[in-house]
Amino acid sequence: AKFANNWFVQVFVLMKRQLARWKRNPMSLGLIVIMYMISALIIGLLYSNVQETNLAEQYTLSVTFTLDMFGVLAFLNIATYSKERALYQRESSAGYYYSSAYFVANTLLSSLVFFIITIGMCAIIFYLIDYPTNNISHFGEYTLICYLNLIIFQSMIEWLSASFKDLDSTLLVT
Repeated sequence: AKFANNWFVQVFVLMKRQLARWKRNPMSLGLIVIMYMISALIIGLLYSNVQETNLAEQYTLSVTFTLDMFGVLAFLNIATYSKERALYQRESSAGYYYSSAYFVANTLLSSLVFFIITIGMCAIIFYLIDYPTNNISHFGEYTLICYLNLIIFQSMIEWLSASFKDLDSTLLVT
């Protein structure tokens, strides 16, 4: 297949297309943000009033474990990726863009969005659990853990949705 533009132009065009899709349908992005903010509220309320004691680190691990469990909520996006897969296959086989350009554009945008979501989530959780925030490194470490957690779950979703032909077989695996 002969491609119209070089790889970097394709990534830029695909990122613009995704941004335009979010602009046309902000609810698709809004639902992701709302879902994670609600989970942050639940986690924060579940572990409210954690004091700085010997158990504080254990509570932090419990909060992280709970966040991992809420990360499973990201699997609700599988249907969206499965629908997008048909369009992706049609355009890629027609030679509109490289597969790698599509996935790089998607990964860059989702990484940025999840970074913003993670900061909001961690701010809500830290405020509600009343964790000592005088040390910014605690907040930074927790934000990094949460960010990596969300990226891992999002990567699993993209991998699962790209690996199977239809939504039914993808859901059977999960």
